[in-house]
Amino acid sequence: MARKYGKNKTTLNNVLKLVKALLPLADDKEIAVPGDKLKATFCVEWVKEDELLVSGKVQETRRNRTQTVEKGITKKDLWTLVEYLGEALELSPPKDEKNKPPEADRKDNAIQDILDCLKDLDILVEETIKGKPTVKTHGFWKFSLKLKHQTAEIKDNLKVIEERWQIKIGSIATKTSDETFRSKNKFLNWREICSQKLAEKKFTTKVFQRYGAELQLDKNYVRLAIVEQKLPKSLSRNQQEEKEEEKPIPIAEECFFEEVLRQGKSQISQGRKIAIIGEPGSGKTTRLQKIADWILKPDQEDLGFPIWIDLADLKNQNICQYLENEWLPKCKGEVKLSDLEPQISQAWLLLDGVDEMSHTQRMEQLAKDLSSSWVQDARVVVTCRVNVWEADKNAFSGFDVFRNLPFKPEQVTDYIRRWFAGIGDAATGESLEAELAQSENSRLKELIQNPLRLWMLCQIWQTGGGLPETQAGLYGQFVDWVYDWKADEEILDQREAIDTALARLALVAMEQKDEVSRSRLRESWVLKVLGSRPIFEAVKKLGLLNRVERFPEAICVFYHATFQEYFAALAVDDWDYFLPRNHVNFPVAGKEYRIFEPQWKQVILLWLGRDIADEEKEGFIEKLVNFDDGCENFYWKQAYLLAEAGIEEFPKFDFDKVLPIDKLSSAFPNPFETIHWARRKNKLWLELYNWLYPSSCMPSEELKNTSDIDTILKLAKNEKFRHLAIEKMKEIYINNPDCIYYLNEQIYRSYDKDIYCLIAWFIGEIQTPKLELIKTLIYVLENSQDILVHSATFESLYLIIKKHFFVEIISIIKKYIKFESGYSSDCYFHRYSYGLVRYMASNINYLDFYQAWYS
Repeated sequence: MARKYGKNKTTLNNVLKLVKALLPLADDKEIAVPGDKLKATFCVEWVKEDELLVSGKVQETRRNRTQTVEKGITKKDLWTLVEYLGEALELSPPKDEKNKPPEADRKDNAIQDILDCLKDLDILVEETIKGKPTVKTHGFWKFSLKLKHQTAEIKDNLKVIEERWQIKIGSIATKTSDETFRSKNKFLNWREICSQKLAEKKFTTKVFQRYGAELQLDKNYVRLAIVEQKLPKSLSRNQQEEKEEEKPIPIAEECFFEEVLRQGKSQISQGRKIAIIGEPGSGKTTRLQKIADWILKPDQEDLGFPIWIDLADLKNQNICQYLENEWLPKCKGEVKLSDLEPQISQAWLLLDGVDEMSHTQRMEQLAKDLSSSWVQDARVVVTCRVNVWEADKNAFSGFDVFRNLPFKPEQVTDYIRRWFAGIGDAATGESLEAELAQSENSRLKELIQNPLRLWMLCQIWQTGGGLPETQAGLYGQFVDWVYDWKADEEILDQREAIDTALARLALVAMEQKDEVSRSRLRESWVLKVLGSRPIFEAVKKLGLLNRVERFPEAICVFYHATFQEYFAALAVDDWDYFLPRNHVNFPVAGKEYRIFEPQWKQVILLWLGRDIADEEKEGFIEKLVNFDDGCENFYWKQAYLLAEAGIEEFPKFDFDKVLPIDKLSSAFPNPFETIHWARRKNKLWLELYNWLYPSSCMPSEELKNTSDIDTILKLAKNEKFRHLAIEKMKEIYINNPDCIYYLNEQIYRSYDKDIYCLIAWFIGEIQTPKLELIKTLIYVLENSQDILVHSATFESLYLIIKKHFFVEIISIIKKYIKFESGYSSDCYFHRYSYGLVRYMASNINYLDFYQAWYS
């Protein structure tokens, strides 16, 4: 006799909630529910285009070997899954309130109602063993769901259930899901919408969830300190030439949230435009997640709402197009652009992964959109790797920059204790602490101050692994751990082929010039490079490669960017791949100089930590240290700094014996000379500021009412009206951009210092990257001897030069650099020139620079 259950609104809502929770797991993602709450790890996959298999895996120990076995999932696990997503299933009211059954039994019955209902709707089919349901033989459920299609959206797959309900059971009054997000007065609950989207984001990011250990979040989260990278205390709009001074006192996370984000205590943007930079695995994404959680705290509704965007998802769209075409349509409640625009000042755009965007022009476009489009009133927090940010930070000149600091030793200890306490094995954590305390492990202790690497070490140590010596060793042991956990015998038998194919894929992907193509890999392309579908299925099963999208084309990504870099390093046999062995003092035809491309830095460091012959590593480092670029050592410093970083992965090398002292003294000037130059430059900026904004400034009715540029320039001769003249010119430019060409002509007609300085500054203010304006600024440099004119002109050049102008500018500016006195030259003009060329050298490839230098 069939079991009875309530065929009512509660049952239907519960059915939809459970299936909705299962569907996202089909893209090879394993749920990040704390492991001590699950008996089995979810395993959900499309076995046919319209058939979803739901099962689970457990750890079993046989003959002293722990292995993963697929058995199924328990009803308690199904309840926990939905509960973890914040959409707890409803319990039917008990018939007798005084004698109601235990809550555990009521939850069990609610899940059973769902399964029975899905069977009655001909959607659920139980898997069997020898003709018996799996629940009868193993105590675990393993079943298939017949839905619309694996490429269909979640709502369309759920619609199949609703339609079957109508046919089999009939209509009932059900509350539409949109009502949750739109109140009676028709205003959208943006905090609820964003909270739901963040919940979906979080549970699809944890692949290596084992024994309850989560990456840096929740119980295991240890707050990272952060340091502000402050501009020198000058009035410069842009200080590319001088390195930012870091605030000496780290900022605790709570202070960063309250003082910078809430109270707006930051130097440039008053807390509205923030960049969080850091090394790979330093916790940038985690910090962003914590900011989102902080914004959404129930008692902080005044903070607004967080919109999370992975910048790699933009593809060929700008931020505004993405919000309209991708983000909004996927929100619940049928929200539109017209709903979001009026509320944008309450939004926080949390933009993860500037370094994963498509080339520099896209970064510049993003920065422009954030300051001039309909999203300009939103508060913004972006994350980026340090090396990418340093190469292109000019695009985000209006941002306050904060850098994630590594864990302190006491934080490492705290993390280890939390991690192992979380899995109920404090003793193993204590043994790890004891090993790390040994003097021979001092290098490793520095290595694991990085949150990602510390998490990996905990995973390795938990299962009896040893302590690695290098980053590459750590990643290698972690991959071994993954195979031990997830691989069946068939995968283990073909491990060598899998690793080789994955390394080839990682390297070929890294070679793509477009950052998006490099990190977000089309599945059809992945299959072609791997050359084998079984290998493709194996790496997905291992979790090293994951499918993140299905429509309109399936997209795959590596678990973390550093794993892609590790496997790419495994595919490089000879350091000639990074730097031609036969380089002398000019570019080798047909060869790549990857040592100067920021995306290869981590690959090179991992390569140096591999099990490669010491003499090969020594040869590579010596080649870097003695690199001769043939154009006054503009690239030598980059090569040297890479070698210096590489020593951390190859500590046996005697670095001191190969140091070229003569190059070091010119590339790294005497600190007293640097301070002297910085003071002089700040003094120049004070003079320029006082010239532009004198204390005697006052309003002018004539300026206010005129649109005649000649009149404006004439009035600007009076220091009282100078700053107003610039503002008036900007106002005219907004309505008539062609006026810049008339201003440009005035430079060539006049030899007036005031006109030169005013127009040079104005060109920097409007930041219009046109070659004729750059030539005008260079003309000013060549035809004026005034120190303030030079200051304003160089500063504007920094703001408007783009990569496609570098070659021409380098060929002109180089003649103003006095190399006989080196970088320590007392001539400010040559200092400015050197700094500008050095900036361009760090943002253009070596071959192009060399050709420009000798053009």
